[in-house]
Formats: sequence, structure tokens, C-alpha cells
Amino acid sequence: MTDAEKQKELEKHLKVTTNRESYEEYCPECKKKCQTWVQYQLGNCAITILILSLVFWFPIFCFCCCSKIKDVAHYCPNCRTFLTIKPGSLF
Repeated sequence: MTDAEKQKELEKHLKVTTNRESYEEYCPECKKKCQTWVQYQLGNCAITILILSLVFWFPIFCFCCCSKIKDVAHYCPNCRTFLTIKPGSLF
């Protein structure tokens, strides 16, 4: 299976969570329950704020440093498989 096929397969089963911190989740790749490994990423919310800050008012850019607006991606710590995501938001 190529990387593109794996990515399409993951997108079919994309699971959204409400957790911003690490939590216990089942990994379908290694077939174990594990404590997720968390990584903060710039998502749609952060990119929108970045563009608005460049166009309208530069101090808004400070929001891009806040972890609350970043997407939180949860991975399996054993095999590094992407498990779930918590999209960032202002509220």
C-alpha cells in the first residue's frame, strides 16, 4: 500500500475528539490501547487568524502562539499512527 493510499484510508476513518490532552485510545495498527502522544499543529483556525493579522491588525498575530487555536493531533506512541484530532478554536 502506497503512502497516498494509506492517507486516503486514514481520512475515511478520521476521528474527531474533544480532548486536548493525552488520553487512552485504541490503536488499530498495533491493536493495543495506549496513552496518546499529542502534537500541536497549525490548523484552519490558526491559519485564518494569521491571515487576518497580516491583513488587518498585526497584534492579532499573538493568538497564533496560543495552543488553544492549534489543532491537537493524537498519535499512537508505539507505531506513530495518527489516531484522532481536536480542531483548534477561539472559544
